[in-house]
Amino acid sequence: MKKFFIAVLVVLSVGVVDRAIAASFKVGGAMIPNGTIPGITASFTIPVTGDGEDQYGLSPIFEYYKGSGLKLMFGGVEVVRTSQVTDDGSVGYYVKGGGGFSRMSYDFLVFTIDLNRALIKLDGGLTYKLNGGMQAFGEVGYIYTLGSGTTGAGVTRDLVMRAGIKFGN
Repeated sequence: MKKFFIAVLVVLSVGVVDRAIAASFKVGGAMIPNGTIPGITASFTIPVTGDGEDQYGLSPIFEYYKGSGLKLMFGGVEVVRTSQVTDDGSVGYYVKGGGGFSRMSYDFLVFTIDLNRALIKLDGGLTYKLNGGMQAFGEVGYIYTLGSGTTGAGVTRDLVMRAGIKFGN
């Protein structure tokens, strides 16, 4: 019985490794226009189903923003659907949705206040194929942290713009 479970784990691992090799990585700049807070974004997408034109995947994400006296970090997992717009695959679009955590730190007088919240994210964007397996991307998203109150209470409900480079398919 033990050998059977080991064999099943090996077969499943091969499938996961195969999907992980097909993963893509995105890195870029970000901006929360409300308050003009600059940031960075990074994520990778592991394809789960589909190939060619339409694919679904899982995407762990991380974002960091820093403004005057304010730091925001977002992390979580999103479900991604990608598709190609043109026949040659040079232009594509994607939609993402998911959840995770938010950590807000801001300076108040002589204190630093740290607040953690759960969040929900919705994003959509376009990709444009570049040379060497890279793509330029631009996206717009909405971040909604759970809870009531204002930014001072750790609540963020903001539009976010991101742009950068995607490596891989």
